[in-house]
Amino acid sequence: MKSLSTYRLLTVRQIGALFFVKSPGWEWDAGACKSAAAKRISALQRREYLRSSYVPGTAGGEKCYFLGPEGVRFLRSDVSMEDLRPPRHGERQRTGASFMAVHDRAMNNFLINMQLLAKLRDDLVIDETLGTEDLQFFVKTVQHARKPYKFKPDSYIRGGTEGSWRALFFEMDTGGVAASRIQSKVVLYFHFVHQRLYEDSLGIDVVPAMCFIAPDKERMNFLARQIREAMREKEWARGHFYLATGAELGSTCVEEGYVTENPLKDEYWFDHKGRHKHSPFTHFKGAR
Repeated sequence: MKSLSTYRLLTVRQIGALFFVKSPGWEWDAGACKSAAAKRISALQRREYLRSSYVPGTAGGEKCYFLGPEGVRFLRSDVSMEDLRPPRHGERQRTGASFMAVHDRAMNNFLINMQLLAKLRDDLVIDETLGTEDLQFFVKTVQHARKPYKFKPDSYIRGGTEGSWRALFFEMDTGGVAASRIQSKVVLYFHFVHQRLYEDSLGIDVVPAMCFIAPDKERMNFLARQIREAMREKEWARGHFYLATGAELGSTCVEEGYVTENPLKDEYWFDHKGRHKHSPFTHFKGAR
């Protein structure tokens, strides 16, 4: 259940990949893991530890699972989880679908793959993974000094390879966010970096990079244009940007029963100018 406080929503296949792979490996029986996960989920649902909602647009009405009232109460009994916020998904259950499920599902597939990949590679260590509910930073702007704005990346990973660690924010783009909103998030990221808020909020002394994962290359190029446009407005802007597509990173692999190393491969990542860039998980030292 602690995982659900990080991931917010998980499908039965994702739960199977996280907890019911008998021996860590590059491939596993996705069907068997799904069956084992379904039995555990059923028991937890009966006791209101979990609740479910339908994932929009999936054949057969696939469900995603989130913390129920007893799950929230149980986690809050843990001192380390006492600030846990109730899931927002409960209020959406009556609609028959959680409109964030498509986005969260894609983001979580990537995060789970990285967690499993770290178990399979001796040279990759994931020290910390945080989800949206744990990533709320308030930044001030010159124009609105009295009203801090909320900067909320989709996820955060701290880790690295071969003794070189890095801090990374991730944004999972599903193609429906307007240009103005993307630029706004980039500008808030600049303010977050400029005010060095990462030192107190994340306990790190390097600038975290901002990584965008788009559904396809056309959308990735669109995101790159919005980053460039936002950068024109901020002459003092500091930061690192990485862009890739979900398809090339293996966005559905953990639900299909395998782990991919594609996120570590340089050929799948680009910078905001459209140039090939090394993977954010390798050779990234951060800016002091």
